[in-house]
Amino acid sequence: MINRRTLSALLAGAAVASGCTIPTDPLPNNIAYPFRAQVQNASRPEVHNLYMKLLKVGGGDRYLLPVWT
Repeated sequence: MINRRTLSALLAGAAVASGCTIPTDPLPNNIAYPFRAQVQNASRPEVHNLYMKLLKVGGGDRYLLPVWT
């Protein structure tokens, strides 16, 4: 018989999975608008909770770089 902890984990997993919406349209392969991403990695304190922006670098290339804001 399933114990309470296992049942709780299964129900929580089902709730999380049902909250995900998989897009039906194909995703574009380019980013046409500005964005930033927050890095969350507690094992690397030098980047934990920092924001990264897509910035232009020499030659017109774009890279994700930290912005420290």
